[in-house]
Formats: sequence, C-alpha cells, structure tokens
Amino acid sequence: MDREEKNSGFILIATLCIIALITLLILTSMQHVLMYYKAINRHKLQQREFFQHEKLALQLANTPLIESHCVEHSDAINTVLQRLSASEGCHFIDQQIQYYYLIEDLGEFPCLVTRQQKSTRHIRVSLLQRSNNQDYLLQIRYLKPLPYLSCLSQSKVVNSGVGSWRYLSLVKA
Repeated sequence: MDREEKNSGFILIATLCIIALITLLILTSMQHVLMYYKAINRHKLQQREFFQHEKLALQLANTPLIESHCVEHSDAINTVLQRLSASEGCHFIDQQIQYYYLIEDLGEFPCLVTRQQKSTRHIRVSLLQRSNNQDYLLQIRYLKPLPYLSCLSQSKVVNSGVGSWRYLSLVKA
C-alpha cells in the first residue's frame, strides 16, 4: 500500500466521524426543541386552568353569603388549608374536575373605604382543585362595598374586588 491509499482511508474515516458528530448535534437540537414545545404547552395548560380556577373563585366570592357549613366566621387561613386538603368543606365538580371550597366571612372594616366612600366587608374564598398527583389551592380576599360605617380612626382608601390572593401547588405524598 502506498501512502496515498492510507491517507484516503484516514480521510474517509475522519469524514464519517464528522458527519456522525453533526448528526448527533442535529438530533440533540431537535430533542431540545421538542422539550421546549412540551414545556410551553404544559405552561399554557396550567395558565388556562389557573384562569378557570380564578373565575370559579370570583363567582363564589360574588354569591350572597348564606349561613351554611360552607361559610365560616373566622380568620384561620391555614386551618382552612388543612380542612380542604382533608376533603372537608363544600364540594362541586366543574368540567370533570373536583373542587372543594370554604368561604370565610372576615367581617366589616369601616376604616377601609372605597373611592366612593363606602366601607368594605371582607371575605376570603379558598378553592382547592383536585388533580391526580397534585392539588392547587387558590385563596382570594374579596372586598365588597357596604354603606359607609363610622370609623374611629383614620380611613384608608382601597379598591373593591380582589384585595389579595395566593396560589399554592400542593404535591400529594
């Protein structure tokens, strides 16, 4: 064998190695793009579920407070979380998704007034969405306007509607 045949064999092997390396890089890039699209789709689904969850919580907040086992007159934010995790409270199913909820009537706050000079009544809606491997809890503090009540200290202006909220993802053990 002369020297040219040895070099052509080496060039062939080097070319095949470079082509294999480029193919692996392309396949890896394609896999990353696929994982990125899966993550985006999962994020969009979670966002859609969150907005549906929030819509249901706002509907519950706007219903008249009825004296029942679903309405409590206390301020026990973590106790409510424990009760809902234990499947206590009121239950309903919407679009084949199970929900548990409790409404806390936090009372009237005469010194927290709206821009229209109305006092506010605060309620907290805790809505737990049940899933197979994870539960999602949305708690909304909702401020409803009332006729003005006399305030013994300085008034503070707040917006009616959602005052605050927290959204928790609870992984099942």
